Amino acid sequence: MTLRFADLPLRAKGIVIITVPLALLLAALASVFVADRQSRIAEDQVRVTLEIQSGIQEIHASIAEAATAMRGYLLTGRTDFLDPFNRAEDRLPVVLDEVGRRLRDEEQKSRLERIRTLVVAKVDRLQLLKQADILRADGREDLAAKLIEGKQVLDELRQEIDAMSRREADLLHARTEAAERVRTLSRSLMIAAGFLGFAGALVAVFLFSASIVRRVHALKAEAHRLSQGKVVTVADPFRDELGSLGQALEDASVLLKKREADLTESEERFRQLVEGVSDYGIFGLDTSGRVISWNAGAERITGYGAEEIVGQHFSRFYPTETRDTFPAEELAEAALHGRTETEGRRVRKDGSQFWSHVVVTALHDETGRLRGFSKITRDITAQANRRGPAWCP
Repeated sequence: MTLRFADLPLRAKGIVIITVPLALLLAALASVFVADRQSRIAEDQVRVTLEIQSGIQEIHASIAEAATAMRGYLLTGRTDFLDPFNRAEDRLPVVLDEVGRRLRDEEQKSRLERIRTLVVAKVDRLQLLKQADILRADGREDLAAKLIEGKQVLDELRQEIDAMSRREADLLHARTEAAERVRTLSRSLMIAAGFLGFAGALVAVFLFSASIVRRVHALKAEAHRLSQGKVVTVADPFRDELGSLGQALEDASVLLKKREADLTESEERFRQLVEGVSDYGIFGLDTSGRVISWNAGAERITGYGAEEIVGQHFSRFYPTETRDTFPAEELAEAALHGRTETEGRRVRKDGSQFWSHVVVTALHDETGRLRGFSKITRDITAQANRRGPAWCP
């Protein structure tokens, strides 16, 4: 995978390096969001279960209060004892509907319907007990039968309520455990999200370092070697821009080495050619007029060896009367016009003079800056002798 990544273009690498940690972070956040949502669902289920339990207890309490109120009324005949019964009669349908809306368990829904039927039956029987004729003496037997029948309905109702309460208690326990598991999972996912984000950052740093930074440093080192004229061998097999740059550096190194070798060979041939010329003195001067190169012809004409003259000012070849002025004028003329050509007397090492023909050429670099001069001197003493005494030194 690392090799395939290294072959990608730099733009694609940047996208991957940004996308990897971002995708991991988004995945971690999504998992935390899902876990949090599940936790809220589990907590809502626990809350609904508690509300259902509260509703069941309210139904049970309302039935008990209604029955107690009815017994007090039957015993005393006072209508104020019927207030709890009246409240329960109004409240029970509302509570039954609220509990029914909250139920999700099918078994509990069926049990609630049975409780609803029993509640209606119990309330109907309590309503019958409110009939005034039951309180008469001739209604005592009927009253006893109604109370026994009502007691049976109440017992059955209590059994159903107890069963429903136990079922809700079991559901509450299961849902509480589920909510705790979800909360634990949510905490674990949050921790995992942190580690995942950190791991994504490490992966991005590794990919960036392995595929870009390290190779850029290697290319920088090879470019430095290239600037020093050394051979560059870039061991970068990848096909991205950096790999192409490395190959270009290696190709440039080979080309520069070849050109350097060709230039060295050309310079050597030129040097041998110049040094082999014995009829002409050919030598180079720096911008101040000091000798920097010397050939065999110059040695033959002047009598100076290269080790004696290189580094010395060329004015020593001129007679004393012109030595302080003419050499500088000669160089200035060549620098101004590109070249100058003169004839005149010069002085050999042994002090003897000869008549010379001199061509001085200014040498400039590619920017036009003066780099020095080349000077070609030819001994024309013989021709001067043939011209007459006026030309002789």
